[in-house]
Formats: sequence, structure tokens, C-alpha cells
Amino acid sequence: MCRPGVLLVLLGVIVVILLAQGIWNRLTALRGSEPYRLALERLQNSQELQAKLGSPISEKSWLPSGTLHTEGERGEATLYFKVAGPEDEGDVMAQARRFGGQWTLVLLEVRLKDGSLIKLLPESARAAGSSGRLEGLEEAPRWTYPSEIPSTPDETGRTEDQAAAHIGYSPP
Repeated sequence: MCRPGVLLVLLGVIVVILLAQGIWNRLTALRGSEPYRLALERLQNSQELQAKLGSPISEKSWLPSGTLHTEGERGEATLYFKVAGPEDEGDVMAQARRFGGQWTLVLLEVRLKDGSLIKLLPESARAAGSSGRLEGLEEAPRWTYPSEIPSTPDETGRTEDQAAAHIGYSPP
């Protein structure tokens, strides 16, 4: 019927195609993400950036780099890509957070060829001022390492870190 060599080559081709498709999907996931679209839209609508790069502003990177993590209705993204206009181009760094299923840009910067930095932040981030805290967005509590918890016995005779480990909780 079929020679074993032909089947082996066919199997190898299928494996390579599946691997390539997986890699391609992973690489293009950032470009299709909501944080990327939010950042690009903000850049294209920025009067300040249009004054430096010219208009229209377009993507110059074929594929952005960075990270995108989501868990339930929360997430975090950091993206790096290039944009260009008729007069200049720049490297973009964008950071976004997702709370309650809603993505919000928390950092958007463009470094031009001459080294100057243009910071474009959402209005809520500007309103946060120097504190860096965004109003209406919750922060996760700081996790306390068991070694930071005082080891004094409670009424059960266990230390706080032993009790915390027992119930899976670390007191503040």
C-alpha cells in the first residue's frame, strides 16, 4: 500500500504545519487584542502626536511584541510596537489593565527618533496625578510572605504563620 517513508514524511509535514499555525496564532494574538486596538486608536487620534509625526498615523510594526495575560474579568497587557506618519516615526510602549472585563490604558508613550518622549495617557490616568493610582480601579492587596508574619502563639497554641498556612490565608 503505502511506504513507511512516505507516511513518516506526511506526518512530519502535518506536525510542522500545526506548530507553525500555533506560533502564528500566538504572535498575532497581540495585534488582534483590545489593548492594542485601544492604544492604536488613541495614537491615531492624538493631536500632539500628529503634530510630530504628521497625519495619518499608521502601524509600522508587522507584529507587536509584549505580554497579554487575562484571568476571568481581570487582565494586564504590555505592548511594544512602531508607528509612523509622513514626517517621522516612533516606538510605542503601552500598558493596559482589565478590571470587571473593561480594558483601560494606564500608560502610553512614544519615543521619537530624536529621543524625545511623548506621553499620552487616558484622562483618568492624568487625573490620578503623581500618585499613579487610577480612581475607580481597585488594586490587589499586597501579599505577605509567611516569613514576614510574627511567630507568636495564639489561643490554639499555633503561631500566626502556622494558622495562616492551615486555612490558606495570610493576615495583613
